[in-house]
Amino acid sequence: MRDEKGITLIELLAALSLMMVVSLLIYGVFFDTNKNYSRFSEKTSLQQEANLMIMTIKSYQQKEDSYLLSYDSSKDKAFIGKSEAKLPLHRNDITVTSFKAGNNYFECNDTNILDIGNFTVIPPSQKQLFICIKLKNKQGQTYQINTSVKRY
Repeated sequence: MRDEKGITLIELLAALSLMMVVSLLIYGVFFDTNKNYSRFSEKTSLQQEANLMIMTIKSYQQKEDSYLLSYDSSKDKAFIGKSEAKLPLHRNDITVTSFKAGNNYFECNDTNILDIGNFTVIPPSQKQLFICIKLKNKQGQTYQINTSVKRY
């Protein structure tokens, strides 16, 4: 009998190739999970930005006698203010693709409701304002919110 101590070259190559296949599988799962996490966090960021916009409008609706809403569709920016609509409603890395408001309930896709133009005054007598906002981030993800704010 021969004295067989150690491993052969074929056994070593088989072990290395098996380790490579397993590591490639783990590598793929890790990067897919990381990509999905990034996409999910960006979508959550859009939702938070839309909620912040609505809360800002609601704050003006509750506290001010009248205020101005402005939407510049050429720059995809929305603004709010008391005497001038200069305060941006959103971060610079997010664009507002549509910003609609009205006295009656409407759907965001309703073509009869026009986008807010420059300097739309919201009077104090208007107790309820229906709003539709569509946001888009730099990754191309979109988020739409259709809600109303009331003055009590």
